[in-house]
Amino acid sequence: MCNFISFLHEPKGEVDVRVWHLTSHARTQTHFGLTDIGPNSYHEGHYLQDGTIQCRGVEGDFLTPAQCEGFIRAKWPTFMEFLNQSLTRTDPEGDLCLGGLTGDGSGLQLPKTVKGALFLSGLTGDGSRLRLPKTVRGWLDLSGLTGDGSNLTLPQTLGGNLFLSGLTGDGSRLRLPKTVRGDMFLGGLTGDGSRLRLPKTHGTVYLRDSSIPATQ
Repeated sequence: MCNFISFLHEPKGEVDVRVWHLTSHARTQTHFGLTDIGPNSYHEGHYLQDGTIQCRGVEGDFLTPAQCEGFIRAKWPTFMEFLNQSLTRTDPEGDLCLGGLTGDGSGLQLPKTVKGALFLSGLTGDGSRLRLPKTVRGWLDLSGLTGDGSNLTLPQTLGGNLFLSGLTGDGSRLRLPKTVRGDMFLGGLTGDGSRLRLPKTHGTVYLRDSSIPATQ
């Protein structure tokens, strides 16, 4: 959910940090072929959204957990900085499950393409500070955003469902993707959808009081 980021760290030298899957130590271990078998091997750690860094340590490590935390914080002083660098290292084929991330999205550096789903349901605001990928090949969940959509720039192509249930108005200010291959959940919008600028290809569109059939 990205209330924290899971990482592996080596408690010696400048503290090498490895990230492959944001919430799974095991998948990061498997990808890099690492094992946590005793002193000075790669131990588990977490960087929490509130800025807390947790580093596991065992007797015999060259560096203590507090010293490891200091090295990591010197490289990445904030959670957002650590998240952004982690996004450049993570599994390019997987989903990005960032549903626990809060705020308005300012400072978040997402990749240009997400090959799975992108979950950002914890973000709030009108989307004006959020820079989304050009392509998301799975679902896109932005159900926490509010406003009429006028300040939101969505991906050009979406391969799954779109969740924007927090938006209000009649949809006339909302710029939808050129292609949506799933359904669109716009349950906060009113009217019959005639004010929406729909993509040529889309699934069923669900509004507050009505729905629009899929083109596919």
